[in-house]
Amino acid sequence: MELRRTLHIERRNPMEVFTDADCIIFRKYEVSCTFCGNENDVTLFKGKALCDDCRRELVAKAASPTV
Repeated sequence: MELRRTLHIERRNPMEVFTDADCIIFRKYEVSCTFCGNENDVTLFKGKALCDDCRRELVAKAASPTV
């Protein structure tokens, strides 16, 4: 509870807990792109997070003829 208060994370907001070397890291969970990790302009598609840049790249790839 003290970590949530310190980090300004409400009870209803999910948190991430992970390790990096010998550290334990707590932070507010932010949805990020499945492909590149970008946290900006992310939408969900069939249960996967997808940023606008990766979405445009996938659309372009799908529209181009395969070799």
